[in-house]
Amino acid sequence: MSGIKRLRIAIVLVLIGVITELVAFVDLLPGTFMVFLLIGLPCMALGMLIYIVHVWRQLRKKDAL
Repeated sequence: MSGIKRLRIAIVLVLIGVITELVAFVDLLPGTFMVFLLIGLPCMALGMLIYIVHVWRQLRKKDAL
């Protein structure tokens, strides 16, 4: 998988997490909070992890680390 494709996947996952967070924040019901906990947070965490791994690999590739 190319680096650009990984970054796009990371962006989509983080956006899904942010959108569920906004819905949970606006609605403020226990169900929406659970949706945020079960869908939003894992998507955000996975998106950030993919981004961090991508940056790490790019820095190693250019001998910056």
